[in-house]
Amino acid sequence: CGGIYGPGRGPLFSARKSTATKSAAPTEETVKYVNRILVDDICGALLTAVSSDRPTSGGRVYNLVDDDPAPRSEVTKEAHRLLGTESSKSTKTGNAAPRRGTPRNTGNKRCRNQRLKDDYGWKLNAPTFREGLSILLEL
Repeated sequence: CGGIYGPGRGPLFSARKSTATKSAAPTEETVKYVNRILVDDICGALLTAVSSDRPTSGGRVYNLVDDDPAPRSEVTKEAHRLLGTESSKSTKTGNAAPRRGTPRNTGNKRCRNQRLKDDYGWKLNAPTFREGLSILLEL
């Protein structure tokens, strides 16, 4: 599964709570792609699979992600745009302790969901984070 977002969780929620502790803008070398999925689309995938008359997957693995892996900074920027807020532009200071590498900040993957679409006819409500964030704003 990609990074799950939905009501109270994810980029819109974080953007509303953000403070002036943002790090410097990423450079070309530090941009890391992340995969996301709206919680409603996870439910949709599961319902599609269990209600299908297709035989079980036979051990196949399915990626539950949207169609648009994107840099975290791009997602955050869009969340701020939709909220009408401005993201902080402060930079890191030399005094800050280095952050340990974790899956959250070291990943750089671009997963595909085509197998699930082909096998089960799955359709996303939010094909990209842009639609997903817009859906969440309507709630």
